[in-house]
Amino acid sequence: MTKKSFVYALLSVLFVSFIVFANLAGAIDVSSCGTLSLSGTYVLTKNVSSTGTCFKITANDVTVDCDGYSVSYVNPDSSGGKDGHAFDVIGVDGTIVENCVISRPTLYGSGNNHAFYVINSSNGTFQDNVVLTACGGASGFYLVSSSYNNILNNKITTLRSDDLSPGIQLLSSSHNNIANNNITAAAGRGVYLNSSPYNALSGNDVYTPKEQSYVLEGGTQASYDNAIDDTNYAEGYPVNYTFNANDAIVAQNIPANTYGQIICGWCDNVTYDDVTMGGDGINLFNTANSRVTNSNINTNVGESI
Repeated sequence: MTKKSFVYALLSVLFVSFIVFANLAGAIDVSSCGTLSLSGTYVLTKNVSSTGTCFKITANDVTVDCDGYSVSYVNPDSSGGKDGHAFDVIGVDGTIVENCVISRPTLYGSGNNHAFYVINSSNGTFQDNVVLTACGGASGFYLVSSSYNNILNNKITTLRSDDLSPGIQLLSSSHNNIANNNITAAAGRGVYLNSSPYNALSGNDVYTPKEQSYVLEGGTQASYDNAIDDTNYAEGYPVNYTFNANDAIVAQNIPANTYGQIICGWCDNVTYDDVTMGGDGINLFNTANSRVTNSNINTNVGESI
């Protein structure tokens, strides 16, 4: 190697080393709960716990990488009724939270204890997290007036025996992407969309022994205009979702173990004929003048029709 080549090689190594160092130096180590008020990347270096809310994100473009460490919130709460969240994401844009193990561990209380409390925020990504809540009023994800967010590849378990703790619930929120999540809700709904149009659901796997896996509500047609394809599963079988059908036989001659939940949202004068199924049955959300005929629906989870 010539002297000139050696110098070029050394400079290349130094340049790459500088880039790596700059990247590592740009991340901020976090070892306790608190307010994240500056844009940037935060990396957990240990398990953290709070008696109320753990992290409040108040700046745009904040990334939190828990790196597999745990975030425990409202812990302990021996009296019940105490509010708090793992992450408050309120009025900000571009939040990323990933690789966290989140728990609200005690059974007491039925307050506002959602793991992710996302209000009036957009363009966020919440991915590869494990969420466990054990009290009432504690959804895995709770979005209000929030749009263009991604909820991806999370494992969500809610344990409380009431219907106040869906795995994921959206209120007046649109254009969100909810994909590839695994949800088990002991008594609540799996995914609950209330007055929330134009969201896309795919690849979600939901188990709800006492409620419907997917529930849509709202007083307008748009509330039911969501893309829910058959890659979504309910009680181990695909979901069949129909939006705004009129004067039609929507499904006929459906054998057992074809669908885990059949839904018609904002439909009128539709017929389901010769359907055999268990799971969450046939759900007619804001649907009128319709009928289910010659069918056998036998379920001990959710509601038959």
